Amino acid sequence: MPTPSDVVSVRRFIGFTNYLSKFLPRLRDALEPLRKLTSPDAEWLWTDIPDSAVRQVKLLVTKVPVLKFFDSTGSLTLQCDASDKGLGAILLKKGQPTAYASRALTYAESQYVQIEKQLLAVVYGSERFHTYTYGREVFVESDHKPLEVIFKKPLHRAPKKLQRMLMREIESINMTQHIRLKPSTLQEIKDHTQKEDSLLELIKVIKAGWPETKGELCHLVLPFFDVRDELSVCDGIVIRGERVVVPKSLPRDMLYRLHYAHSGVVSTLLLARESVYWPGMSGEIKQFIEMCDVCRAFDRKQPKETLIPHEVPDRPWAKVGVDLFTYRGRNYLICVDYYSSFWEIDCLDKTTSGAVVQKLKSHFARHGIQETCVSDNGP
Repeated sequence: MPTPSDVVSVRRFIGFTNYLSKFLPRLRDALEPLRKLTSPDAEWLWTDIPDSAVRQVKLLVTKVPVLKFFDSTGSLTLQCDASDKGLGAILLKKGQPTAYASRALTYAESQYVQIEKQLLAVVYGSERFHTYTYGREVFVESDHKPLEVIFKKPLHRAPKKLQRMLMREIESINMTQHIRLKPSTLQEIKDHTQKEDSLLELIKVIKAGWPETKGELCHLVLPFFDVRDELSVCDGIVIRGERVVVPKSLPRDMLYRLHYAHSGVVSTLLLARESVYWPGMSGEIKQFIEMCDVCRAFDRKQPKETLIPHEVPDRPWAKVGVDLFTYRGRNYLICVDYYSSFWEIDCLDKTTSGAVVQKLKSHFARHGIQETCVSDNGP
């Protein structure tokens, strides 16, 4: 298998490896640098990145696969996931892989919100493994909690944008469907929910019914009153619409995950609003990003200068600050004492240094000679 030397040989290399894609996990990620070279707008430039990708793909191809022979008895597990660039699916039998599948997203699909990408991954895996899954019980595993809630609703109650994909998925599988989170993700959220008093109280209120006014509520659940119509409980986890309500002990860790790419306030908020919720989330995200050292270092805006506080003197009028300002077309001089914050204002006919000195002399004659005078070096 020689190293590609032009676009045609790159396409030939990709085609050959795609033939073996069901045996090769995460093949799409490995081929991504090579796929970029086949774009009509891309300039041919062979660097260490595509060369490393070729070596990685060769390693995948020559490695002995560990696929399990398909067994038609019992249930199957279909693990699906989606990233910003592609979809992936694994068909498992008793925890061992039977087949792999992956593909890149089209430009239009890459513009989907995350929940649409995750559902598209389920549809792709269902259609790709249709021969294995048709008419059988299949457990579909995903790390996207809102999918579990959507699949439990009737089709007509699902979001309009997702209904067509749901119908494709149902037609291709024709099976008993179960969408469930990966155990590690689910258990982590459940454990923290069970330890938090406010969420335990919230679960009780959701099951018992909400009162008509806030005054009848416990103070722990007051922040959720305005969104009460969107809240539900699924297997011990609180859900707002299609988003997971995150316990207070997790937001800091969640903030790091959401802002891992340092994509800015707007992009981070959009990402968060697709999947998670907690009271005050928007404010915490904005504050977290404002304090991010990496974002501040590469911010295009002029960084704010850190304020330097002045020392308070031991006696009145030992240190004063002076400045000029204009109000309604007239010029004024302000003189402020740093000890007492007492100020004096004089109207000036001229803003020359002589006029300013003359006014300051009168102040110093009344209050005493200062040790330090702070100004911006005006006239």
